[in-house]
Amino acid sequence: MKNDNTTTTTSTTKHDRRHGSSRRSGAIVLCFAAGAVAALIFTGCSAAQRRDMGEQDIHDSLATHVERVVNDHSLSVGESLDCTSTIDTQSHVSASCVGTAVSGQAVTATFTGTADIGAETCTALLLVEIDGEQVIDQPYVQCFDSV
Repeated sequence: MKNDNTTTTTSTTKHDRRHGSSRRSGAIVLCFAAGAVAALIFTGCSAAQRRDMGEQDIHDSLATHVERVVNDHSLSVGESLDCTSTIDTQSHVSASCVGTAVSGQAVTATFTGTADIGAETCTALLLVEIDGEQVIDQPYVQCFDSV
């Protein structure tokens, strides 16, 4: 009597590895694509737009430094802190904040330095005065970073 029931066993191990590998490859490609899109968005900005974004970062950074320094002197900044910042076409940074502490002392601060908007770096000298007395003279401050 002939047995026609044949059982074929197929290993799926190779298939699963190959399928898992293609999933990982797809994720890697997706990550590279996301990075490329982010790079295109940044490089898609004009130099003037990148300078504008850098100026805003410098503005925010200086204001944060001023608030920290004033707080370190057991004071608080009033609502009248007025800050400006510029990056000129030669990459020179100039920023200032003027205001008054809640208790009435005059507060002034400046950043003077250089920025590389393409590399997203900025270093400056930070000077802060409270009531006419210089309380901070700090070189090499990273002026794109808020503290």
